Amino acid sequence: MQPQHGNCSSIVAFWTAVVLVNGMAGDAAAQTATGSDEHVDSPSTEGQLSIPPMPLTDWTYDAVYEGWYADSVVNRPIYGPHGDEIGAVKNLLLNPSGQIVAVIAEVGGFFEIGDTHVTIPWRDIERRGGKVYSPITAETAENYGMFAEEYYTKEDIGHIQGVEDFFETGPYIWKATSLLDDYVVLEDEEPFGYVTDVVFSDGGKLIAVVAAESRRDIDGRGVFAFPWDNREWRPQFDHFTLRHTKEDIARLPNIDYSEFDSAS
Repeated sequence: MQPQHGNCSSIVAFWTAVVLVNGMAGDAAAQTATGSDEHVDSPSTEGQLSIPPMPLTDWTYDAVYEGWYADSVVNRPIYGPHGDEIGAVKNLLLNPSGQIVAVIAEVGGFFEIGDTHVTIPWRDIERRGGKVYSPITAETAENYGMFAEEYYTKEDIGHIQGVEDFFETGPYIWKATSLLDDYVVLEDEEPFGYVTDVVFSDGGKLIAVVAAESRRDIDGRGVFAFPWDNREWRPQFDHFTLRHTKEDIARLPNIDYSEFDSAS
C-alpha cells in the first residue's frame, strides 16, 4: 500500500525561508561515522556541486523496486529472535554517506518490563518476509541502551516530550525522519514539492528519495523517485534540492509502490 503523507502547504512562505537558509547554511567536516564499518568522507559540499548530478535519462527505477522504503519499516512491528512481536521501529539512524547504522525501537510492553526505547545496531537487524527481526529478548533488552555515545550527544533528557525528542543525534549521524516531509526545490531554486519517503538497498544503503510535486505543471503527475545525492541535503536543512529541471522530471514515470517486493 502506498504510504499517506500530509500535503505541502505554505509554499510561498517556505520560499522566503529557503532564501534565508541558502544564505546561512554552512557545513562542518565529517569524520568516520562510529558504528559503521566503512570510511565516511567529509560531508562538506564545497566544490562538489560543480560535479553534475546523474542525468535522469540514465536513471531507472529497477534498483528502487529491488529495495525497500522507510514507510514499510518505521512505526511498524519489530520481532524478536523467536518470531514474537516485541515492539515497533521508531526511526532509522544513518551516517553521512546514507548507510543505516542503527534502528531505534520501542520495546518492553511485550516483555512486561515497561516501554523502553533501544538502539539496535543495523548489523544485528534481519529483514525477511517483509518483517524486521532483532536479537532482543526480555533478558537482553538492557544491553541495547538508548543513549549509546557513538550515536547521540549528551543532552539533558529531563524535558523529553515524546519519542522524537528522546534523543539528539551526534554530529555525524542523522535520523531518517529528519528528511521526510522536507520541502523540495529544483536546481533553479523553484519550489517543487516535498519528500514523502526514502528507499534503501537490501543492505541498508540509501539509494533514492521519493518526492511528491505540489504543482500541476508537470503533466499533472505527482510522485517520483530520484537518485540519492548526499551533496543536496544536510540534516540542518529544511529543504532538499533536486539538481534537475522540470523538463527532466517530466520524463520520469510515477513511482508505483505495488512494484516493490513486499516479501524482501
